[in-house]
Amino acid sequence: ELATAYLDLKQKYDQLVLKNVAGVFRTTVHGRFVECNDSMARMLGYPDREALMAVKVEELYRDPDDRKRFLFDLLEQKQLVNYQTVLKHAQGHSVHVLENVFINEPADRPATIDGTLIDITLMRHAELEQRVLLNNYAQLMDRVRDGILIVRDDQVLYANPSAEALAPDRLWKDAPFIERVHPDDHEAVIEALGSLSSLPTTGILDARIAAGGDTWRDMLFSAAAMSHEGRPAAQVTLQDVGLHRS
Repeated sequence: ELATAYLDLKQKYDQLVLKNVAGVFRTTVHGRFVECNDSMARMLGYPDREALMAVKVEELYRDPDDRKRFLFDLLEQKQLVNYQTVLKHAQGHSVHVLENVFINEPADRPATIDGTLIDITLMRHAELEQRVLLNNYAQLMDRVRDGILIVRDDQVLYANPSAEALAPDRLWKDAPFIERVHPDDHEAVIEALGSLSSLPTTGILDARIAAGGDTWRDMLFSAAAMSHEGRPAAQVTLQDVGLHRS
């Protein structure tokens, strides 16, 4: 009965490892595979797990120094959670992975490194594309003549040079947006910004914006819903119509 139970448990373990969509592996500390699943082999471009297990672990790293850092961190901490590194696909391109690993040190046999990993290459590429888009957006906003602000929860997160030029003696960033709006226009502007929870854009409003001292500048105000750093925000556009009031 014990033998049957053991075989049944081993079969369930093998199915869990082999059918797992994540890469599952066990290696020696010196970099030889003890076992891995087919998902890890496919992730790295190998036809099956046997082909991957014939490769030295250090040869899978894009940068050999990454392997050294990995071992140093693991031996010091004994466990690594959500550890990112770059491996090398069989065809030569980079594979960004997220690992969860621990060092298994049984008393009766040599230590092994046990873990799982998932491919986050597409996510990393998307992050890079987002950074490029944000950089292009910032460069564009720096050149337009209209004042452009990014506002969330009434806090100004970004102001382009044209917006800063409206009142050089007061900075927009990290300040409440509504404080720069004339009190008589507060209600209309707050209502317009609130509508972005259900509408993509506001209409165009006349609004007076503080321009330094006791001076207010007549502006055309509009706003559009956007995502900034992964959270909802509003892009506010202020177009100067050239009138100043005290």
